[in-house]
Amino acid sequence: IISNTFKFNLYARIKGYDGYLPIPIIRSELFNVIKAVLGDSRERSDQIITRHLAREVLFKGMHVLVVEDNAINMELIAHILAKFHVCVDKARNGREAIDKIKANHYKVVLMDIQMPEMNGIEATRIIRKDIDKTLPIIALTAGVMPEDRKRAEEAGMNDFLAKPIDVVRLEAALQTYCA
Repeated sequence: IISNTFKFNLYARIKGYDGYLPIPIIRSELFNVIKAVLGDSRERSDQIITRHLAREVLFKGMHVLVVEDNAINMELIAHILAKFHVCVDKARNGREAIDKIKANHYKVVLMDIQMPEMNGIEATRIIRKDIDKTLPIIALTAGVMPEDRKRAEEAGMNDFLAKPIDVVRLEAALQTYCA
């Protein structure tokens, strides 16, 4: 049995379409498919961009620095990002993050707030003052009080994700700051 999706995919390829979405169309999916089609850098682009393939195309090869002192949290975040086809670099504290940012180009930094040696707030202040004023830095923290968010914003962080990490919010942040 050939599904309707398969039939339409074949028809769309024959007609030369680059992407398609089923009806009803969801605005965010439309936006993702358009961005994916316009920015498609795959070696083989014979596969039509669908809502499912759009995420892979959008994030594939993106370089993200994860700054986290807890090894379990680090591996969890790296695993989630790997599902988005993101290239992950890791740092265990703010000082390591600063060194890596000086030496590499990242699309975004996911920065824990409370770490030994140098915390995320202090590291972000140094990054903003001395290295890069525009690099998106997203706070990762278990501290979810309004004053925690305010401290992160005052240091120059662009966004704030509470732990445990919500995969949907993480994906939305990547779309906002990296696409």
